[in-house]
Amino acid sequence: MTPAYLAAVLALGGVALAWLFAWRAVRRAAARVDELHHAVSASEAHGAERERLATDRARAAEAAAAAAVDRSVHDLDDVRLPLHILLENQFGDLNDNQVELIGAARDAAEAAASRLRRARDLFALRPEQLRSEPVRPGDVVASIVAALQSRGGARGVRVVADIAAPLPTVRGDRIRLHEALALVGAACLAATADGGTLHITAAATDPELVVAFEGGRVDVDEIDTAWAARVMAAHGGSLRAIDARVEIRLPR
Repeated sequence: MTPAYLAAVLALGGVALAWLFAWRAVRRAAARVDELHHAVSASEAHGAERERLATDRARAAEAAAAAAVDRSVHDLDDVRLPLHILLENQFGDLNDNQVELIGAARDAAEAAASRLRRARDLFALRPEQLRSEPVRPGDVVASIVAALQSRGGARGVRVVADIAAPLPTVRGDRIRLHEALALVGAACLAATADGGTLHITAAATDPELVVAFEGGRVDVDEIDTAWAARVMAAHGGSLRAIDARVEIRLPR
């Protein structure tokens, strides 16, 4: 076993452990925040001071969770950098399988870091942190549809889109909105049975823009979809799942 191969194996293990420990910490912190928020509601009858203390504790828990995620992302950076170096400057002869393994480790580290950042947003994202720029939802949805059609083809999943034209321009954080819609689409595609069909619709009603994915039952509490729901809520919108349909609503 070459040193580079061994380093890749150890890196994969490091990514898995870092993600496991960090996600457990985030889930514990989230549970604690929920408990504290419930305590705030329960304390209303006992005076403003108790409510203030509970709110302060909830904020402290959120800050602690965000800090834990930041530390975990920093730890993952220590994994990602050596993997990039190994791929770009191969020390010794590596066969194709070893190169593929190192690449998989790098991609896993990148994905884990992205998910941890999204976990941080579950606590810390506020509307005032969002960009306010014109977004053309028709273009965003069309690009997502194209990507899903390419990925669905490998499993025989048909991705059918019905996008009303023209869709009105909305204001918001274009990068976050695109990522949130893409993550929801990917989750719905993964939940659609092999050989099935994923239907995507986008239309404008009088007060709202509605984008819907209908294919398979999706767990909206999973980190990616939970983050997407937080992004929509920060934009004044919503995300909800009813059976096999996930519906996103944004104010026009």
